[in-house]
Amino acid sequence: TLILENYVSPVMFVEATLHEFVSRGRFDPNVEAIQEALRARRDAMIAALAREMPEGTRWNEPNGGYFLWVDLPGGLSAEGLLAQADEVGVAFIKGPDFFFHGGGESALRLAFSYERPEAIDEGISRLGRLVRDAVAVPA
Repeated sequence: TLILENYVSPVMFVEATLHEFVSRGRFDPNVEAIQEALRARRDAMIAALAREMPEGTRWNEPNGGYFLWVDLPGGLSAEGLLAQADEVGVAFIKGPDFFFHGGGESALRLAFSYERPEAIDEGISRLGRLVRDAVAVPA
C-alpha cells in the first residue's frame, strides 16, 4: 500500500480571496468585461485583416478565445515571413508548429487577446504589407 507521508494543502489565502470575490458578486461582471474587451480586439483584427490582406488570404472568425488562424494566399510560407515580421515588430506562431506529421506551412496563428485594438490595427497593417510584398514577388 502507498502511504502519503506529506500532504500539501492548497493555499488558503488564495482560496479565501477567491471566495470573497465570488461571494461579493464580482466574478460575473469581471467575466463580462473581459469578454467585451476580447470581442473588441477580435473584431479589430478581423476588420484589419479584411482591409490589409491580399486576395486569397483566409481566416477564421471565432466566437470566443484568444487567437485567429490565418491561411496565407498562394502557398506563401509562414516560416519565410517570420523573420521579416519580427523585424517590423509583429509576432505570430507559424502553422507547422501545430501539426504533428507536417502541414500548415502556409498558415499562422495570430493572438488578439493582449494588444489594444489600435495596436492590433497597426500590427496587421505591417503584416499585410509583408504578405502583399511576398505575393507580388514571382516564385
